[in-house]
Order: sequence, then C-alpha cells, then structure tokens
Amino acid sequence: MLVQDSGCAIPTSVRSLFQAHDPRVARQTSDSAFTSDTQLGTEAVWAQVQNIKRRANKCFRRHMDEHAWCDIVQLVLQLALRIAGGSDPNFNLEINNVQSRAVDSAFLPQI
Repeated sequence: MLVQDSGCAIPTSVRSLFQAHDPRVARQTSDSAFTSDTQLGTEAVWAQVQNIKRRANKCFRRHMDEHAWCDIVQLVLQLALRIAGGSDPNFNLEINNVQSRAVDSAFLPQI
C-alpha cells in the first residue's frame, strides 16, 4: 500500500493523476492521505512524483545498492517537507543523512 494512515500528505490536486496513471495505487490510497492545503502546483508535484518513480525504477532494474535507494528516499522526504511546510516560514524540519559508524574504542567497555 502506498500510503497507510499517513494523514494528509498527498495534495488532492494530484489525485486524478494517480487515478489516470496508476489506478491500483489510487484505489489503495485512503481519502485521509490527501490534503487540499498546499502551495505547490499540481504540475510541479506530479513532475516530482514522476521523477521519483523513474529513479526508483532505475534503482530496481539495475539492482543498485543502499546508497542509491537512500537518494530516492531523500527525494520523497524533500517533496513531503515542501508539501507539509508550504509557505510557513516557521516550518523548520530538515533532512540529515546520518551514516552508521564504528564505535570509538574509548567508549567500549573495558575488561
């Protein structure tokens, strides 16, 4: 399922585009997933969705690694933040890429 209990994350303006281009996804997406409160235009949102889909398909077809998929996730998060933040100047969420690293031996228990 594309969206499950996401609560108003997809602009209502792109709903008809989902229905036209991917009816299965449109049927699986609940009404509560859509919001009418967005400053982004339909064409801009749809172009970004299509770009994300193209890049995800490329990652899938080429069996790309985790790093490539993280780029896709970052695109999804950026779009979601633009939709959620709209024109609110006080909306201050940002995406940070945090990589796993080995624990410094100074912080490990000593026997």
